[in-house]
Amino acid sequence: MNEILCDRYQILHPLGSGGFGETFLAVDLHSPTQRKVVVKALKSVNHNTSSEIIEKLFFKEAQVLEELGQNCPQIPTLYAYFCQDDKYYLVQEYIEGKNLSQSGILSSDRCLTILTSLLDTLKYVHSKNIIHRDIKPENIIIRASDGLPVLIDFGAVKETMGSFNTSSGSTVSSVVIGTRGFIAPEQSMGRTVFSTDLFALGLTMIYSLTGKYPIELPSNNLTGELEWQNLVANLHPTLAKVLEKAIKMEISNRYLTAETMQEDLYLSQFQTVAFVPPKGDNVKTSNINIEKNTDPIPVVQPPVSQPIYPEPEINTSSNSYPKQNDKSSSNILIILLILILALLGSLVGFFIIQNINQTQQKIAEIEQEKERIKSQLSEENLNKEREELEALKQEVEQQRLEAERLYQKAKEEDRNKEKISNTTGSFDSGSQNISAIVFDPPSNIRTTPNGEIICSINAVTSITINTYGSANGWYVTDFCGRNGYIHHSQIHFENTVHVEKNPSCLVTNIKTGQLAVRKSPGGESLAGLNNDDVVQYIRGDFPWYYIRVIEGSNRSLNGRTGWVNANYLECA
Repeated sequence: MNEILCDRYQILHPLGSGGFGETFLAVDLHSPTQRKVVVKALKSVNHNTSSEIIEKLFFKEAQVLEELGQNCPQIPTLYAYFCQDDKYYLVQEYIEGKNLSQSGILSSDRCLTILTSLLDTLKYVHSKNIIHRDIKPENIIIRASDGLPVLIDFGAVKETMGSFNTSSGSTVSSVVIGTRGFIAPEQSMGRTVFSTDLFALGLTMIYSLTGKYPIELPSNNLTGELEWQNLVANLHPTLAKVLEKAIKMEISNRYLTAETMQEDLYLSQFQTVAFVPPKGDNVKTSNINIEKNTDPIPVVQPPVSQPIYPEPEINTSSNSYPKQNDKSSSNILIILLILILALLGSLVGFFIIQNINQTQQKIAEIEQEKERIKSQLSEENLNKEREELEALKQEVEQQRLEAERLYQKAKEEDRNKEKISNTTGSFDSGSQNISAIVFDPPSNIRTTPNGEIICSINAVTSITINTYGSANGWYVTDFCGRNGYIHHSQIHFENTVHVEKNPSCLVTNIKTGQLAVRKSPGGESLAGLNNDDVVQYIRGDFPWYYIRVIEGSNRSLNGRTGWVNANYLECA
C-alpha cells in the first residue's frame, strides 16, 4: 500500500481491523529516522449523529490519551490525531515485541512480575479517572527492548464512535467496548468502574498461566466461577488467591482498586523459609512458625575443608625418638579428622542458630510491616468503597427501571405501528392521498411513531406534503422518499374546514389559570387569555385553531395571533 495520510504518514500494511475501523503500520516521512508508527483509522457507527459531535468527543478523548502516553512509559506515546474524509485517525508509537497471546504459557514467577508492573500502570491510569475497558492478552505487549508490559488500545476513543444524542439532549454511546470472555458483568450493562479493568486483567493473567481463553475454561455449575487452578503446574498460592478474588462475578467480592490488589501481592513478597537443622544431642532448636514460600530456596552446603597433613621431619641425631609404627600413625590421623569434623560441626551449628535467630527477627519485622500496612487503610477509603458500591447498586436499579420503561415504550410503538398499518394498508403513493400543510418547521418525519428520525422539513415557509391515513395522532407521508410518520400537531389540512371561515369565538370553560396562546400546536406559550375574551378563527383543524385576538381583557393582546386549544372556544 502506498497511501500517504496528511502528506506525512505512508501506510505499509494493515495490522488488523474491527467494527470501529482498521489499524496500519506506517512510516513517518517527516521523521529524521523514518520511524515506524501505528495508525488507527476509526469511523462512526451511528450515521444519524452529527459529525461535529463525534469530532468534538474524539478530540477530547485523544487529548486524554496523549497525556497518558506522555507521563507513563508503559503506555504508547500519541504523536498526532486528526480527521480526514469522515475518518478519525490516531498516530501512535510502534511497540516492538510480542503480545501475551503470542508469548505462550508463562510461569507463576513471570506472571507475578508482569501483573505487578501492570498494576502500577493501572494505578496511574485510574488516578486520572480513566478506565481502559478492553484489557486482554492482545492488548498487552511485552516490549522487546526492556521486557516491560505495555498497555495499548484504550477503549474510550473507540467508544466515541458509537455516540448519539438522547431525547434529553445528553450524548451517550450505543456500543459496549470490550472482548467476549473478558467483559465484567457490569460492563455488559454499559457500566464500568475501576474494578472492571482488574477483572479483565485477572482473566488475562489466567490466560497466560493456562493458555486458554475464559470461554474455554470449565466453570462451577452452582456458582458460575471459573475452575482453572488445576490446569497450572507449580502455581504460586498467593498469585492464585489474588487472581481468584479479582475475577469474582460480584463487584463487592472483588478488588475495588489497583492499590488493594497490589497490596495483597506485596505482602506475599515477605514470605520466607528458614533452614531448620536436624535434631541432635548438642543442638537445641526452638519451635518457630515459619510461612513457606512455594518457590524452593536452594540450600547451600558449607564448604568442607580438606585436611593438610604435614610431612614428618627426619631427625638424624642420636638422641631422636624411635619411629612409631604405621598403626599408631593411622590412629592419630583418625583422631585429627574427628576433631576437625567436630569443629566444623560446631561452626555449622553456630551459623544455623544465628540463621534461626535472624529468621525470627525477620518474621517479627514482617508482622510489624503487615500491621503498619493494614493501619494505612483509613476509614475514609473504606467509606469510599462502600459509597461506590451503594452508588453502583442504585445505578443498576435505575438502569433496570430505564430498561423496563424502554421496553414498555417499544411495546406501545409496536401497537401504534400495527394500528396505523391496519388503518392505512400498504400506503402506496396512489391511495388515500390528502394534502396537508406543515407549519413551524423544523418538523420531523420518523420511521415509526416516536421512532428514529428519517428526515426533517426545514423550510422557512409552510410546505405541502401528501398524507395516506392516520391513527393515534400520527399521519403517514412519503415526503422523505419512503413511508414515514408525522404528528398531527405539526400539520393542518387545506381542504378540511370544521368551522365557518373567520368566525368570532368566545373563550369559555376555563376553570383555573388562562388559555395559553402558543407559537405552534402544543408549542411554546406566548400569552394567556381569560374567559369572555373574543378571538377570530383564521385557520387550523380541531383541536388546534390559529386565531387573532379581537377583544381581550388585556388590551395589549389585541391583534396578537397564535395557536389555542379549540376545546375552550365557542365559535359563532
